[in-house]
Amino acid sequence: MHTPGLTKNFVADGDLEKYSFAAAGEDDGTAAQAAGATAPILGVTTIVGAADGERVDVILDGIAYVTAGGTIAYGAQVTANSAGKAVTASTGHSAGIALEAATADDVIPVLITRGFVAAE
Repeated sequence: MHTPGLTKNFVADGDLEKYSFAAAGEDDGTAAQAAGATAPILGVTTIVGAADGERVDVILDGIAYVTAGGTIAYGAQVTANSAGKAVTASTGHSAGIALEAATADDVIPVLITRGFVAAE
């Protein structure tokens, strides 16, 4: 169930893995591997990652596949871990909603919603 919406091409600011969350890079028009829930997430890389300086497509909205960084429940809000993989969001920036349950290294569809998760 891969239904990407708006996809934008960026220059990779560092290496980006396929099926991972991307954040804003250092310069305009760049994307970097998301490294946790502390920074806003742009979207998700496609089936193709990129090396530093290469061009990379980032899905900004819609449904995109993301590699899980741990156990995730169906319907859970997710964010990025330090490797750009999806993990359950508890505080910080939420990137989307898991459309399937997952365990580590599963590739699952995520509805990209972007938001903020307040501490409970």
